[in-house]
Amino acid sequence: MTDKEKAILTLSKKEIDNIFLDYVYSSKNLFIARLIVLLICSYIYFFQIHTWYLIFASGIFIGSFAQDFSWMATLSKSWPFSKSIIDWEKVEIIAKSK
Repeated sequence: MTDKEKAILTLSKKEIDNIFLDYVYSSKNLFIARLIVLLICSYIYFFQIHTWYLIFASGIFIGSFAQDFSWMATLSKSWPFSKSIIDWEKVEIIAKSK
């Protein structure tokens, strides 16, 4: 991602007060991919091929999900402060650059 793309993305979040839902929405593909892996392992488990797949996949899914949500919550708590110290004029200049 270039600086211009980052600036445009940052400008798109300028008016958002609660950014947590925006983080969740932007991570939906990651969550879906993890859920698919969990479903595949559940399928394998229910046909008694290998029972440890479900335990392994569940642990990874729950752990990564919890880590992502705690990260998103931490970032969303600091967003009002970050928003107040960002020099929006510089961000706009970068976004408009060639």
